[in-house]
Amino acid sequence: MVLNFFVYKLRSKRKRTTVNLGGSMATAHEVKCINKSKRFNPHERILSIGGLNPDGSRWKINEPDAIKGIEEGTWTFYVTQQGRTVNVIIGRSAYGHKYLKTVADGELPDNLLSLPECQ
Repeated sequence: MVLNFFVYKLRSKRKRTTVNLGGSMATAHEVKCINKSKRFNPHERILSIGGLNPDGSRWKINEPDAIKGIEEGTWTFYVTQQGRTVNVIIGRSAYGHKYLKTVADGELPDNLLSLPECQ
C-alpha cells in the first residue's frame, strides 16, 4: 500500500521535514529503496521508490506519482549515502521523458540505482 503522505512527515537528524516552495509546504521523504526494471534507458530504469514512515512502516510510490508530487510541490525526496544527503530531482532524457535522479548524478540515476530493492 502506498504511504499517505498527507498523514506522515519524515523527521531526520537534520530536521528536513518541510521545504517552502512558493508559499506551499512540501514534505521531505528519505528514499531508502527502489524497484527497477531491466531496461537500460534512464527514464525506464526506476519503477518505484520507497522508504520508512516515522512509525517504522514502509511506504512505496511509483515513479510517475513521485514526479507529479515533486512538480506540484507536494513532496521532496532525498537520498542519504555514506553520510551525504543528496536531493532527488526530475531529469529529462534526450527525448523529453521525465525520470527521477539525484542532483549529483549525470544522465544515469546512479545514486538511486545503488539503493536496495523495495520489498
